[in-house]
Amino acid sequence: MAKKTLTLAAAVLLGLSFSAHAGNGYLGLSVGNQNYQEPDIGTSVHALALTGRLGYRLARFLDVEARIGSGLEADDGSRAFRPQYLAGIYAKLNWQPMSNRHFELYVVGGKTRIRAAIGPVGNTLIENDDATSYGLGIDLFGNRTTALNLEWMRYGDGEIGTANTAYTLDVLSIGLVHHF
Repeated sequence: MAKKTLTLAAAVLLGLSFSAHAGNGYLGLSVGNQNYQEPDIGTSVHALALTGRLGYRLARFLDVEARIGSGLEADDGSRAFRPQYLAGIYAKLNWQPMSNRHFELYVVGGKTRIRAAIGPVGNTLIENDDATSYGLGIDLFGNRTTALNLEWMRYGDGEIGTANTAYTLDVLSIGLVHHF
């Protein structure tokens, strides 16, 4: 009963926030350097990543955001990493140090589902992980609605696969964000 009440209360509060701040949606697209590492065996694989985002500003300092992304296959000669997708939901805390909104700093955190082919070159297995994710970035506004985005994000940090391989997955990216 308490779980149903909490769910209903959260839905009502979320609905009130949406109606009170209508028109605060945004879309973004970024390209970046995806760095997959397995520190225990010294693997570090870099590949091109593409990430799309859809967000909504609940308050001046708080956004909710969904992301989906993928990247190109890469290997270091012995280990290969081929992301199929990453998808997640995040909360983003914003800070505008200048009232004229030339730029906005933020921290972001949430959960990401990662699905990738990982393993020795030529013998990869599809692995999944539900990871806690976090990052930071800056939006540099060219006008009131469009910004250049620079971001570092750690999408995964933990263990993946049946062998419980320790890994990290970071993306350093540049992109555009358009508020509507």
